[in-house]
Amino acid sequence: NAGCEDEVTFDVTINPLIMIDPIADIFDCVSTVLPAIAGSGLSANVTYNTDPLGLGTNFAPGSIITQSITLYVFDPDADPNCLGNSEDLIITIHPLPPVPIISNVTCLGDQGAILVEAPLGSNFEYQLDGAAAQLANFYANIPNGTHTVVVTNTLTTCQNSVQFTINCDCATPAELTLPQNTGS
Repeated sequence: NAGCEDEVTFDVTINPLIMIDPIADIFDCVSTVLPAIAGSGLSANVTYNTDPLGLGTNFAPGSIITQSITLYVFDPDADPNCLGNSEDLIITIHPLPPVPIISNVTCLGDQGAILVEAPLGSNFEYQLDGAAAQLANFYANIPNGTHTVVVTNTLTTCQNSVQFTINCDCATPAELTLPQNTGS
């Protein structure tokens, strides 16, 4: 082009790099609530999805999950070429252990004793009224009143509990002692 100039105008759009903050996997009992999704460059429409490409079921942060599942963070408004990382969330939901079954309360004076009959096994601990957990399923010297036994599955940390009442009599029957008088 002998001395001619040619000019072309165009727009360049630079989208920000989208980064998703790490989300810790969840191990919970019965159910869990999906945590908020944080990061940089995310749209307001970011959700969890059962498919990494967003082709599955969407779950919003705050949704209650009641079964074990793997979810993926998905932003439908994001340019896939701008994703700096991806994030998945593995959720493991464990069932509660069975409600503790307590045998009849045995009274030893004014104190009670109980035996937790179920659940039993090496992966269960028992707790009476918030005291330290123990592997033994027998408690003695329990005062009168309402009490709570908590059973914990040590493999899952899931707990269940039951209340019971101790109502034992006095340690010894009341005695009436009369002074000895002599005479008539």
